[in-house]
Amino acid sequence: MLSEDIIISKIIEEPNIWFTVIDRGVKADFFPERKNQFLFIQKFYSDYGNIPSKEVFLENYPVWEFKKSEEKIEYWVDKLRKDKSFLIQSNGIESWLEERKNESDPDKLAKKIIKLATDLMNTSLARDISLKDIESEKKFYKEKKTNEGLQGLQTGLIHIDNQIRGLMSGDLGVIMGPPENFKTWLLNLISYNVWVGADVPCLFISKEMEDVAIRDRMSWFDFRFPLNAFERGVLGPELERRYFKALDKREERQDFIISAEEEMDQGAGVTFISAKIDRYKPKACFIDGAYLLSDDRGHEGWEGTKHVFRDLKRLARARQIPILVTTQPQRLKDSKGEPLRRKLIMEDVGSAYTISQDADYMIGVRQIAPDVIQVYKIKCRRGNSFDFQLQINFEEGIVRELGGEEIIEEENSNELLFD
Repeated sequence: MLSEDIIISKIIEEPNIWFTVIDRGVKADFFPERKNQFLFIQKFYSDYGNIPSKEVFLENYPVWEFKKSEEKIEYWVDKLRKDKSFLIQSNGIESWLEERKNESDPDKLAKKIIKLATDLMNTSLARDISLKDIESEKKFYKEKKTNEGLQGLQTGLIHIDNQIRGLMSGDLGVIMGPPENFKTWLLNLISYNVWVGADVPCLFISKEMEDVAIRDRMSWFDFRFPLNAFERGVLGPELERRYFKALDKREERQDFIISAEEEMDQGAGVTFISAKIDRYKPKACFIDGAYLLSDDRGHEGWEGTKHVFRDLKRLARARQIPILVTTQPQRLKDSKGEPLRRKLIMEDVGSAYTISQDADYMIGVRQIAPDVIQVYKIKCRRGNSFDFQLQINFEEGIVRELGGEEIIEEENSNELLFD
């Protein structure tokens, strides 16, 4: 019970350790004596996006005594896991053996006992890989072969998918570019392609745009009608009829949740994102304006940004979903003081270089013509470089990758579209 008391106490007094507890696979079942308290914290976190304060916790558990310990939370979590594993094995294996007491082959029985004990431990080691697990490796290769090398959710953009092999579970991806350079549109497009192409539930969180604006963009990708007329509500009878008819067909798809609530402007951090993921159970999460998220530790500036991206990576791994975000580089102007329009390099990222330590890949984007953007690799832990153009014509409903002779020459103009 000591481990349980200390872990519960530390969670309430140090809310930022919540991810450490979750990362290590701790569940309510690990608390035989304090299960109700852990479930209370878990539900409060899911409902409100943060850990309950001492006052709130004591209102519900007035006789609770907070326990102190100099040891780190990792020690107590590991101890709790070991205690839980021991109880499972001592109780579970005993009943399991009773059911198989007539097994005639001792060797087979011994192997079954070992397998049972391993399964019952349910520790984070479950993600470790053994090079002697030959059948698993063969199966993994065959899956890659079947999917032509793609292992994750397809972005719908061939140049990107061929290199990063799709949005993979546990990955943190970053789309980076100066302001007003189509970052959000690219994130909208990829999220739409994942939602429709993979037919999976998705979560889109925006720190920069209203939810209805994001919804309109997703509808444009769906129906490709003239954007200006759609935004003003003057599509005309025929387009309007087709629009409403097509909307009805969305019932057949998985859900796509857009979250751009007022609470996003009230110090929302990664704990808020985590609560949304726990609530909606998406297979992919997209965050517009991740650099605007608050640091749950209370730091500001690039120190806070570093913590935010580190927590986002931990969240992606803990929930085993891909998270793709947009952000800005530190350097926004060139040596002449003009808005930065060339391709980004790591030096432009500046203090945000720490972001690259947690990001599995970083995609650069810049607008080179009114309806054309350049998309390129800044950093990628797997695959080779990519550099291509993407055309999005809002009035003609065109979305296509450009290559070879189709490449459009960059325009020297400041009158370009905004994010």
